[in-house]
Amino acid sequence: SYPGALGQVVTNLIENALVHAFDGCESGVIRIDAKRHNADQVRIVCADDGAGIPAELRSRIFDPFFTTKLGKGGSGLGLSIVLNLVRDLLGGEMVVESELGAGTRFLITLPLKAPPGKSAGESFPVAH
Repeated sequence: SYPGALGQVVTNLIENALVHAFDGCESGVIRIDAKRHNADQVRIVCADDGAGIPAELRSRIFDPFFTTKLGKGGSGLGLSIVLNLVRDLLGGEMVVESELGAGTRFLITLPLKAPPGKSAGESFPVAH
């Protein structure tokens, strides 16, 4: 597959948690787990124990330029880039689970081999 793209996915998810999940908190935990999902796929879970995402915002978090932190460290591109990398380059799927006060989990399912027709030289920006 494409380790650079996967690195961008993980980096953006961590940055997103640092900016949003732990705002006003003294500490928090981000956990990343990966394991084989079946013979042809891997499942990566990035979870935090932060504030969670309000239900009314969950449907918009992957929209380009949507952020609740405009001018405060958020560009609104991080999760949009993550979703595009996961779906378009890596050939996977991604879902989010969240509950206010109980954190957020991003579940990413990827094929063990990236789909054909993609270029390893493609690059995507990292949002901060």
